[in-house]
Amino acid sequence: CRVFLTTALAAAHRAGFGRADETMKALALSLLFLAAPLWACEGLTASAGWVRAAPPGASVLAGYLRLHNDSDRTVLIHRARSLDFAAVDFHQSAMQDGLSRMLMLDALTLPGRSILTLAPGGLHLMLREPQRALKAGDSVRLRLYCSPEDWMYLELPVRDH
Repeated sequence: CRVFLTTALAAAHRAGFGRADETMKALALSLLFLAAPLWACEGLTASAGWVRAAPPGASVLAGYLRLHNDSDRTVLIHRARSLDFAAVDFHQSAMQDGLSRMLMLDALTLPGRSILTLAPGGLHLMLREPQRALKAGDSVRLRLYCSPEDWMYLELPVRDH
């Protein structure tokens, strides 16, 4: 935040907002912009995370974990990213017309004071196109985004089962 505010003040000064009242306006707008997302992942924790190891050359892996929302607010996780994969999606395994299908979800929603479990055969992270070979004992680095500026960092161990 400090870097952003310093940059915003310097930019305001360069743009001709040299007077104190105009600089304060720029600072106030910057703070308003920053304040909204600061609490987006507040109260969110993760446990029991892991990624299922796949055969060499596999283009898709799956990740599992338990998300805990200890706040009174609903938390929306709208995106996941990883340097270890080209893409990370939210998927739900479900039976449709007697066939097992995977449905892609836009987001994960955790009501206040709830736990959401991502587990084999149900909700999971679909990890597509690994950027490096992964084997049991390695770790996968992920970010779960609760807003464009607020994310939660995770390291999930890769294991056989």
